[in-house]
Amino acid sequence: MRRKASKISWGSAAAALFVLAAGSVFLTIVWEATSQPDEVDSGYGAAGDEGAEQEELSRQSEAITSRPGESGRDEREATFFDEGNGRSGDRAKEDSAERAAAAADWGADSDPLLVDMAAGGEGEDSLLIEIIRGDQQSQYVPDQDVDSQPSQPASVIELGAVLEVPAPVGEGAVSPVFGLPGRKTEHFTIYSQLSEQATVDIALRLEAMYDYYAERFSDVYSPIPFEKSVFLFNNRASFVAAGGHPTMPGQFMSGGDGAGARLMMIFQEGNIGAFMSSCPLMYHEGFHQFQAIEISEGGNPARQWPLWLDEAYATVFNNIVWTGDGWVDGMIRLEYADSSTNSADGFIKLDKLLSITGAEWHQMTNAGQIWPVYMEGMSLIYFLNNANNGRHSSLLDNYVEQLSTGKDASRSARRIAALQSSFGRWHRKSMNIHITGAKYYEVLTALATSQLARAHAKGQRFLSGGDFLDKARASQLRMAPVGDDQWLPDSLRQELLYYHNSLTASHQAFKFEITYATMGAKPVLRVSQPRFGLILEGTFELDGDGNVESVDVEYIKCPSLDLAIAKKKVGTRD
Repeated sequence: MRRKASKISWGSAAAALFVLAAGSVFLTIVWEATSQPDEVDSGYGAAGDEGAEQEELSRQSEAITSRPGESGRDEREATFFDEGNGRSGDRAKEDSAERAAAAADWGADSDPLLVDMAAGGEGEDSLLIEIIRGDQQSQYVPDQDVDSQPSQPASVIELGAVLEVPAPVGEGAVSPVFGLPGRKTEHFTIYSQLSEQATVDIALRLEAMYDYYAERFSDVYSPIPFEKSVFLFNNRASFVAAGGHPTMPGQFMSGGDGAGARLMMIFQEGNIGAFMSSCPLMYHEGFHQFQAIEISEGGNPARQWPLWLDEAYATVFNNIVWTGDGWVDGMIRLEYADSSTNSADGFIKLDKLLSITGAEWHQMTNAGQIWPVYMEGMSLIYFLNNANNGRHSSLLDNYVEQLSTGKDASRSARRIAALQSSFGRWHRKSMNIHITGAKYYEVLTALATSQLARAHAKGQRFLSGGDFLDKARASQLRMAPVGDDQWLPDSLRQELLYYHNSLTASHQAFKFEITYATMGAKPVLRVSQPRFGLILEGTFELDGDGNVESVDVEYIKCPSLDLAIAKKKVGTRD
């Protein structure tokens, strides 16, 4: 069931604002890419940065003397929570009370992000919190399965925790757990309450997610023979009875209740909006599982990550999208970009971020000050990977490698902290809801090309792009059956139509063309939006057996991945 990694040549970070046609809810997505178009944001690496960074590095030379999470804080570090970094006024007091109550409900070993989301604050963070929590699903399918007497949840994965080993699974057969039938995939043992098609759909996504994380962190990937259990529920009552928190649609638990470390998710079938809301959380919590087992080796202290870094990367991966043959990554969704911008007043100094301990993190959580730090961590990862054409990406790679292999990471931490001025300047100028807008078109092109490739392999031809879309709407694309290695979940067809409709509604009509160079040639998909001067092409290759071997998406023209900048460069006035 493992899908071969595609050769998708994603362009640089881009974002597209689109509208949910039915609910008039605006969303935007952003991705980080391995290669970029020619345009480079002038906000990256402005003149004078070298001197500022050197001065900051000197100032930081004594600020970070040990690996994050270790003891030895000085008085300055011990009191930085009182320096006014959090939200202020009545809202701060209300947030603090809500999060304190949520933390008490969850217990001391809980994931701070889940505590923060369980509190469910109002204001600029509420949309982001709702989407990660899955509250946006209520627009489509109200959740009526509420347990009035929830069980005490097992502890969520904690920095440095030693994971509870699950009960052994016999060779071949998988015994039910929590009454759910089980099955083994290449990397997971999955127990599901969902339909067969939905279970296989999510299994494909999980395996693709695992391969993506393994490739992205190949330098520190260190798999161990530890059971990676996943539980899929179709209602909240069953989820809570199995140890899940009553307000959350998913979480990764380190155990503590005899059932072992596990990833648990609720999925609502039958509505693509609800399904799409759950997948980002699965990728977030799935990264915690991957990092804890396949990088930190189930709690090996020598391979321990600081809590901020684990959560920062997990939040980055809330924004990745699987398209059937690969991933579109490097995105920052509109609500994340907006929340990052609005949270900037709550950012802490980078030296403090990189040296924050677990106790301090929980203290900030209880004080209602942690959400801005999540946004800061996510933004910092994006900055290090993309600023000035990836100038600082090797620094981040070295820092991660050192932490993951028991090496001294203090020098790399000081160098990252020395980028305080550059990071602040970049965030003020470049972080906005349009920062990676073109990525929506990239997602659309990738989804459509994967569907087009399989239809072509089955002998189906199309008169035009419109003909392809009509057949997609009518469920008339020729696809391989469930169980075939070439099968694609129907959810991807629905996502394709969702993105097409949303982009049309938000950015006006655009061209979606399918052409054949000669009779019998493979089709080429071209997506173009003159409003932004944007042109993408989707192509594919088949192997000797006529199966899809690779899918490629190429930016033919991209004035800027920030669609607001692209409009100015193109001269669009509307």
